[in-house]
Amino acid sequence: LQTRLDLGDAQLRKLVMTRPQLLGLSIEDNLAPTLEWLQTRLDLDESGLRKMVLAVPSLLGYSVEDNMALKLEWLRRRLDLDDAGLRKVVLGRPQLLGLSVEDNVAPKLDWLQTRFDLDDVQLRKMVLTLPSLFNYSVEANLEPKLHWLQTRLDLDGEQLRKVAGCVSVLSTSIDILESKLEWLQTRLDLDDAGLRMMVLRLPALLSYSVEANIQPKLGFFEEELGLSPSEVRASIVSAPSRLGRSLKTRYRPRLEVCRAAGVDASLVLSYATIVDEKFCKRARIPLEALRAAQEKRPPGYRRPLCSKEADITVAVAPCAPAAFLVPPRPRRRAAAPPRRALKGDSTITVLHQFESVVLDPALAADGNFWIYALVVVEQGGFPLNVLGDPEASATDLLMGGGADETDAYDYEGVVFEATPVDAPPGKAAALVVADATFTAMPEAAWRRFRTVIAVGGDTDYGDEDAGLIAVSSMGELRALTICSYASLNKRA
Repeated sequence: LQTRLDLGDAQLRKLVMTRPQLLGLSIEDNLAPTLEWLQTRLDLDESGLRKMVLAVPSLLGYSVEDNMALKLEWLRRRLDLDDAGLRKVVLGRPQLLGLSVEDNVAPKLDWLQTRFDLDDVQLRKMVLTLPSLFNYSVEANLEPKLHWLQTRLDLDGEQLRKVAGCVSVLSTSIDILESKLEWLQTRLDLDDAGLRMMVLRLPALLSYSVEANIQPKLGFFEEELGLSPSEVRASIVSAPSRLGRSLKTRYRPRLEVCRAAGVDASLVLSYATIVDEKFCKRARIPLEALRAAQEKRPPGYRRPLCSKEADITVAVAPCAPAAFLVPPRPRRRAAAPPRRALKGDSTITVLHQFESVVLDPALAADGNFWIYALVVVEQGGFPLNVLGDPEASATDLLMGGGADETDAYDYEGVVFEATPVDAPPGKAAALVVADATFTAMPEAAWRRFRTVIAVGGDTDYGDEDAGLIAVSSMGELRALTICSYASLNKRA
């Protein structure tokens, strides 16, 4: 078992202590065929298979023919899932395989569809966005929460669907929701109608942390922008989406360039909801100055995010080499070949050659996500695409991945296309994907891209069939991409 799943000693110990009955199962008659079936049916690599077993050790004792095969086929038909969707749901909530279809899964799906008045497409989207819904009890969790929310905010049915449509609300306890509402009402001196209006205009507000998100922003508006509490209140009440903007990538960089240019700092809040290009035009600030502030470079290092008209200054040293690898992932674990890293300059020559880029929404919470996207849009001259079901909304997918709601709405149609894609939109297409998403993708899906850029994690690779650039973070990819376009412009 340790060899087959490549388990560390601690993982093996936890697995056996959690499910000691595994020691009584036959390798030939049970363990080996069950693992092989799971891997084949869900097109899992070794990492995905290991994740499932560690999450639900008991599934190794489930019957394939009488339990798991029937359950997966029912789920696929009920939600009209393709193989990738089925894999995403099961990997997102492996415990699903231990639930009864008749007593749990089917009634829950029926309840969700009826309670929210969803069609089949909307139901599928909700489940794909939050597979953990299967773990919540309707009677003890979901229904009481919706009833409380509707009563607390005096919502009608349509308004309730809008608020609860921000699926993170469904995964938050009533106590936490109540504490956030009370804090907002007190901090902003809102009556019940004012509180309801704020939540309806920005449902994602209920998913924001007070301590790590909302309070620091309000404090920034008062202390750094010099606004009075009444001015901040008026600004937020009139446009709650201002709380959805990032301090790190929007407010602080804009304040920095406004101060440097002698521009009124209050513009940072009053123009908070417009994209960077429009903000710079209205404030009469060079866009490259704002990009430089957003990059937060170390002191003394000059590497501006250049516009097409600007001169290029490039420091090569910070463009650390990335491993240029050639996978695919093996079906069975083999000895991992040594990583054949090319020099940084060789990697740099690749990153400006793409004609289209598809972004994994799972990366949207990264502070460098939008900065990287803007580099490609400005230097490459084309909008990006979002990876996902073409029937879904790219904006919703990005918000589900952690993007600020207002950023996602502002950049739709400017930085990224509104319709997601599940295949390369052109010949020279690159896929920028989180390592966790990559390991869950079927080989046929990612092989179609000219280049796959895997962000974070550590994956084993086999044959030399498809190019992969492995980077540690979106920050590293952003730096390498800037250097790539800079070197291209310099040669030109």
